[in-house]
Amino acid sequence: MRLTHLLLYLCLIAMILTGDIGVADARRQTVAFNRRVVAMRLPGPYAVACADFNLDGRMDVAVANFLGNSVTVLLRKGTNSFESGFYGIGAGPAAIETCDLSGDAIPDIIVANYTGGSVSILRGRGDGSFEAAVNYPVPKAHHAIPVDLNNDGAPDLAVADDDANRMSILINQGGGGFGTPVHLQSSGRPHAVAGGDFDRDGKQDLAVTRLTENRITLMLGNGDGTFRNGSSTPVGRSPHHVIAVDLNRDGMLDLATADSDNSTVTILLGDGNGAFSQSAQPVVGSIPLYLAAADFNGDNNLDLAAVNLNSANVSILIGSGTGTFEGAINFPAASGASTLATGDLDDDGKPDVAVANSNANTVSMLSSRGVIPLSRRPITRGIVDGN
Repeated sequence: MRLTHLLLYLCLIAMILTGDIGVADARRQTVAFNRRVVAMRLPGPYAVACADFNLDGRMDVAVANFLGNSVTVLLRKGTNSFESGFYGIGAGPAAIETCDLSGDAIPDIIVANYTGGSVSILRGRGDGSFEAAVNYPVPKAHHAIPVDLNNDGAPDLAVADDDANRMSILINQGGGGFGTPVHLQSSGRPHAVAGGDFDRDGKQDLAVTRLTENRITLMLGNGDGTFRNGSSTPVGRSPHHVIAVDLNRDGMLDLATADSDNSTVTILLGDGNGAFSQSAQPVVGSIPLYLAAADFNGDNNLDLAAVNLNSANVSILIGSGTGTFEGAINFPAASGASTLATGDLDDDGKPDVAVANSNANTVSMLSSRGVIPLSRRPITRGIVDGN
């Protein structure tokens, strides 16, 4: 009997160390997710985004397929079923975003095509289908975001051109069409970009990751689509992605970067004047590539989710509301986990996580079970498979 107890104890310790079971916080509770596959046999799904594409009040999923040069749109038909549609885009898509680009209250799709050197726009029709892609030439486009850079109320596009060592700006011409890209020379392989008014002057700015320089630089907007140089702040090695959110509830935008080469997330707190200071650098899984923010435990503080390529899992960092985070709780995804997106994908009012698994050729969903008191929680793995 003692040997049995010892073996159980050693197994529990191993599960905690490997992240298969969540570690208790001071309140003796943790977050939990159920996992299930929602799409299979996709051609290299690399990027994922969530929006209500057919305006039925349910969150849908769009997937950019790197090997298929296509977008798969997964329309929710119930809690556990999806209907798919396929659309051709440029070659080698690396990132996908959604936004109403034309002002018709219908979400459109933006895709950065790294191999093909273009940005594809898929105009939504409001019924879950999309018009044929319109492609804009942007060599080495790695990440594209919608952001109003000239204060006309219409979202423009900012594109990180990675190997081309430049940023590209596409101004919205109305109706969701864009003008000729304006290329701004840069350095350090600009890999990802986030938008926001970081100096509170009423004009949108850009925060850009410099992959080979291990830093974030600001491009301060002038409100007419042009920029001036802003601050430069060191982060972890090879920052692959960046998001801009208020992590300490002071009303000013902060930054979080996924540092792929040292498996950390760097937290930078903004002072509202365009400068940042590091508040934390929590460790996550191996090779984090992408981040998302949501309140996973319902305490009204933003938490972070990081998807980790090498360890094929998702790390959840519970936020304190002060810019610091508890240790990562890890949940398995699948081989080639490359990007994630958050949204309520099962209509229970809790944020779920969609993950693109490029090697497994699947999209998986981590469905939130909310907060579970550890005193009532059975000793089990940190995730329950949907089947």
